[in-house]
Amino acid sequence: HDLQKDSAGDEKPFYKRLGDLAASITSRFTFGGHLSPAVSEVRLVFKKRDGEWSEIVFPGASEDEMKELASACSVASFGLDEKQVTDKSYRDAMKLDPDCFATTFQLSSTSVLGEVAMTMVPDVSNLRAELYKLNIYGPGGHFKAHVDTPR
Repeated sequence: HDLQKDSAGDEKPFYKRLGDLAASITSRFTFGGHLSPAVSEVRLVFKKRDGEWSEIVFPGASEDEMKELASACSVASFGLDEKQVTDKSYRDAMKLDPDCFATTFQLSSTSVLGEVAMTMVPDVSNLRAELYKLNIYGPGGHFKAHVDTPR
């Protein structure tokens, strides 16, 4: 076993030293805020269950349009012990996969990536975002605080 002395002179195996090092790291893993897009409208085109496509313009979408969007979605799962599970007490949301929608909203035209970089990873100069899916939270929808499962 790879033993080394710690600062008190006691011998510690590598995994304990690594654990001590990990525990000493301080970093921000999440932060939130409110975003007002710089454009006056955002368009969302989505694939309905019948295979047809529909479009919604925000702001100003009607209740019927929102119901049509919700009916096109499937239940959003979350990772737990390397499995995808659903539990509405933990996460109550719907989702669209990226092949089922397109939007005119461009994250790169906002200050979000710069704020994330400055707050969470100040030493990184080439932070980028990738479209993963669209999560939709209706009235009462929520996702309890958690640490993401690495993908």
